[in-house]
Amino acid sequence: MSNTYRTLSQHLNDLKKENFSLKLRIYFLEERIQQKFEDSSDDIYRTNIELKVEVESLKQELQEKQQLLDKALTTAESLTNHNEAELQRRCGERQQEIDHMQQVLESKIQILQEEAQLARNEAERMASLAESHSQHPSVTMETVPKETSGDSSPQPDEDADRERIEQLSAALCCKERLIQELTEERTDLRQRVRLMEEQLQQLSASLLQKERDAQFYQEELGRERLRVQQEMQSLMEEQQSQLHQYERAAGQCVAELQKAQLQVESLQSQIHQSETSNKKLQEKVCDMESELLSIRQAAQNQQRTIQNLTDSLRTKDTETQELYHVIEDQNNTLCKLTETHQQQLQYTQAPEGAVDSGSLPPHSSLFSCQLELEASHRNHRLTQRRLEDLTRSRDRLQADLQDSQQHRETTHKHNQDLREMLEQLRSELQVKACALRDREAATRSEITDRDETIAQLQQSLRRKDTLLQEYSELLNRSSDSSGASERDALLHALRSRIRDRDAALERSIDEKFHCLEEKDDEVRRLQLVLREKDRDLERLRCVLNNTNDTITGLDALVRSKELELERTLETCRKLEWMKQQSDEKHTLAVRERDGVIQRLQTALHTHSKETEELRSVLLGKVSAADVLQELQAHLSMKERLFQEVMSDRSRQLQEHHKQLSELLDTISTRDQDMKDYGERLGRVISERSGQLQELRRQLTSREQELQDVNRERERDVSAARELQRLQNLLKEKDSFIQELLQGQSETLSSTAAAQAVCTSSSGEQEIQAIRDELQLTLKKQRETERELSELRSLLAAGHHDTLSSDQQCVLQQLVSEQRTLNEALRAEKSLYQSLRRVQSQADSSEKTRALHEQLDSLQALREQLEETLARSRETALAVDRATLVQADYGESSSDEDEEDPDSSSSEEFTDSIEDDDIKLTAQSLTSTQKAEEYDRPVMSQNASEGRRCDEAEQRNRDKCEMVEVTVQADDSSLAHVRNTLHEEREALNRRQPGLGVDEEPSVRSRGLEKHETDRRNSHEPQKVYRTFLEEEEEEEYDDEDGEEGEDVRAAKGKRGPPCVKLREGRWKRRCTRPHSLDLGALLSHTPAAPHTAQ
Repeated sequence: MSNTYRTLSQHLNDLKKENFSLKLRIYFLEERIQQKFEDSSDDIYRTNIELKVEVESLKQELQEKQQLLDKALTTAESLTNHNEAELQRRCGERQQEIDHMQQVLESKIQILQEEAQLARNEAERMASLAESHSQHPSVTMETVPKETSGDSSPQPDEDADRERIEQLSAALCCKERLIQELTEERTDLRQRVRLMEEQLQQLSASLLQKERDAQFYQEELGRERLRVQQEMQSLMEEQQSQLHQYERAAGQCVAELQKAQLQVESLQSQIHQSETSNKKLQEKVCDMESELLSIRQAAQNQQRTIQNLTDSLRTKDTETQELYHVIEDQNNTLCKLTETHQQQLQYTQAPEGAVDSGSLPPHSSLFSCQLELEASHRNHRLTQRRLEDLTRSRDRLQADLQDSQQHRETTHKHNQDLREMLEQLRSELQVKACALRDREAATRSEITDRDETIAQLQQSLRRKDTLLQEYSELLNRSSDSSGASERDALLHALRSRIRDRDAALERSIDEKFHCLEEKDDEVRRLQLVLREKDRDLERLRCVLNNTNDTITGLDALVRSKELELERTLETCRKLEWMKQQSDEKHTLAVRERDGVIQRLQTALHTHSKETEELRSVLLGKVSAADVLQELQAHLSMKERLFQEVMSDRSRQLQEHHKQLSELLDTISTRDQDMKDYGERLGRVISERSGQLQELRRQLTSREQELQDVNRERERDVSAARELQRLQNLLKEKDSFIQELLQGQSETLSSTAAAQAVCTSSSGEQEIQAIRDELQLTLKKQRETERELSELRSLLAAGHHDTLSSDQQCVLQQLVSEQRTLNEALRAEKSLYQSLRRVQSQADSSEKTRALHEQLDSLQALREQLEETLARSRETALAVDRATLVQADYGESSSDEDEEDPDSSSSEEFTDSIEDDDIKLTAQSLTSTQKAEEYDRPVMSQNASEGRRCDEAEQRNRDKCEMVEVTVQADDSSLAHVRNTLHEEREALNRRQPGLGVDEEPSVRSRGLEKHETDRRNSHEPQKVYRTFLEEEEEEEYDDEDGEEGEDVRAAKGKRGPPCVKLREGRWKRRCTRPHSLDLGALLSHTPAAPHTAQ
């Protein structure tokens, strides 16, 4: 089940990766579509179809993987059932075997018990016989000195009975041992049976647990399937919502390439430093390990010596015990001899002593023979023990030698293999390094080519900007002098050039994105190559570390083995020397013993001769007093000899005790030395471990410092790039503002031409061109708003860090650029005033009125642009305040924004346009927007002016809905929407001539409002990302809007201005940036604009 779960998790990870790649593809495709909105929709449909096909293929793969999971579950269940059957069968077989063994053992135990009973009976019978026989020898022992040598016949019978009794007792002991062994085996078997039963219970419990686990895993698999399905659905739904998060990927990839190169260089330097530090640390560790190994070897050798000494002590203890036994035996024999000597003396006093004097020589000979036998047995035992000790030491040495030889062979082979692997890895590293160099050179060349193309494009743009400025100057100069025909020709030429410029810009943008995609692919490839290289380097490091560790370990082992060999050789030599000394001591003791035995034999011979002489003298009727004196002299001589022998033995025992005490002293000194050495080693090891920990801490701190430095560098680089991008965008906005000024000059020339010619068709075409330009400006403004929102998010993300000097410079540049924009807007205002003077001199008509409305809407657009720029400045100042007050960020920012909205706005608008007309028009625009938001019923009352107007509005809405369907399929069909709305307006003018000009903008504004709201609502789920700073700004904007809404409510009691319908989706969620200007709302607001301006 665990394997199936792992496979399931692996499949889920693969699906997530594929989903991520699909999201990236969808993001790049949509980005292309947004940039190429004027192209045909066939490519969009094709890409959508391809994406749907890929989604279906992924769903099919999911179904196949689910089928595989079901199969795995069925196989796991079958295996569990099969395992249960096998376990039951094995348990039955084990139970049968156990029963059979129990029966066999019980039968054997009964047989042995019967044999033991028989043996006991026989032993009791033989014991009774032995007791009956033991009474007779006591009687015979009292009559032995009186009987002759022919009366010693019952002794062999008694010896035979004793031997029989000993044999029977030995057999009894054997039987009892067998009975005990069988009983122990029986108990062991019972214990085994119990263990088997416990194992059976455990197996049954484990089977139940496995069944429960299988059920649990099945439930979990069902849950996982549901969860996977839900995740797939959520992932498919989140693909569209997460598209805006991948907008930064294209710009970041090039930056990541440079970062990756810098990181590669820094990593290489770090790798070299870490390799050097690792080598030093490895050398230190190797030294420590070698020291530890030598210490361990010394400890092992000392333990071996201690074991040898303990063995020798045990042998000496056994020898001393044997000597004590021998001394006791000799004492017993001496006692017996003294008793026999006294008996002999008594016998000599008796008259029959002459007959029994012949029994003394065999006693002395028996005594000497017993002494010799005991000495020979003792020597034999000593030699056997020494031989056993020597064989043990020899076996140990041979085993150590064999182990060391085998280990040396294996280490040699392993070293050869590691050297071959190192050579292979070095060759592979060289090949990969060459490939990386080639790729880096290719990428550098491509980057240089791209930079050259970008520079060429920038030069061409600058030339075009200069040409446009020249043309605008020419138009301004020729507006007073030249006629309408020349102006029309110049306008046509300028429009053609503008179209050519737009086409060139689109081509350059396409080429730029194509280059960016290629660079992204190259960056990904390089990242993969870098990852592979890093993995290879890590593997090589691991292999090198392992090889170095193995080499050092093997060298240390070889050294230790050589030291052990030397020590074992020295111990062998010492043992041989000790053996020689023990042999010499043994020979000396044997010689001394032989000398003592010879003295005793000579004394016995002399004693026997003296007894014979005494007997001969007694036979020759010599007095008994002389014989007693001679016997006493001989006894005194024997006692002296015995005392001398005992003194020699005591002296030898004292020497042996001295040697034992010396050995114990040496062992205690060695133990003390070992303890001191161990303590010193512990201290050294603790000190080295502390040094290693300090080195590791230093390494970690250095790595953290490097990471912090790299992060700061990355932040600085990213901030610089963002600032450069913002500067470029502001430059582009300047160029677009210049284009708008040129367009205004063109509109002035077109109005003059319209007044001169007085044709309706030319006026409508000019108005259409003005609307197209306004739509372009709206798009550019939206792009600027997006970029401002990104800037706010970046500033909110970095509100914890203090602003650097570079960022302050960038903010100063932004302020200066805002001032230039304000100056441009002042120029626009002067142009507007001149246009109004021209229009006031001319005759007023419907076309001039429509033109005034368009110009007022353009002025409102400029005012909203100023408002967005002022709000961007507010965000920058809020970021400054947030960086100064980091602890109470949320409270201080909210309080300051709530307390001083008017003061901040007043301070920020001091640099902008402060004329009364602009302020009044901005207030009218905001008042109309808030009035529509708070008073929808008033809008419906003002909008419905009759049944005919409602029908016309309904038709127009239906047609606008049809247009919206096409807009949702393709965002690039706005021009088609404008044409259809224009046609609808003309049809309404034809059908309803009585409605007048005032109703046309309302109808047109409603269609555009609905289209704009639907389009915004379709894109709203993709813009959920919000920062904390933007929420605070929205609260400020909501407070201001609430105050203005109350003012509008108070004003509407007197007079209700026409309602301007902005986005309906605003009430669904709070916007994260300022509103973009809606063209329909401005067009619907144009009749009331002059009144509000006044």
